[in-house]
Amino acid sequence: MVLSINQPETPALTREDASSFSAPSAFGPFRTMHQLGVGVLGPVYRTYDPQHDRLVAVKAFDLDLTPEKADAFVSVLQRLVQVGLTHRAIATPLAAGLEDGMPYLALQYVSGESLDVAIRQSRRVTLEEIVGFVSQLASGIDAAHERAVLHGSLHLRDLFVTADGLMVTGFGVARALEEAG
Repeated sequence: MVLSINQPETPALTREDASSFSAPSAFGPFRTMHQLGVGVLGPVYRTYDPQHDRLVAVKAFDLDLTPEKADAFVSVLQRLVQVGLTHRAIATPLAAGLEDGMPYLALQYVSGESLDVAIRQSRRVTLEEIVGFVSQLASGIDAAHERAVLHGSLHLRDLFVTADGLMVTGFGVARALEEAG
């Protein structure tokens, strides 16, 4: 069995990926470089962390929240960061905060294509690779559950095909939304 997935050299935003949100120059200590894409909850930016000399992905939550609910949402995201969720198949949450009243979550930067984009691009993937992806996904989910962290809304845009396999983003966001009301 062969699944077709193609990874272009440089990902490009499409019209449906464009965001009307105007990004601040920084999210906390993370300097905004450019928008990578947009999900259901808001845009994702490639940022630079000068303190640690690394790239960081920042998910900005473009939600209609009262200031109290935004604070509650960020508080739950900050608890997620404190858990120290690290695994080779998980994009590690690094920081959370508010920038200009907008909640954000900073994550380990993942160099790769989201699985939904990879599937649309149709590169051939062997059954062996698929089994490896599923194994990595299961291992990451198990590691998160050991820390009492659930995903809650796993989507193809949360799975990234990288040179080393598969990585998952978005753990804890659904719970943060629920707890913030």
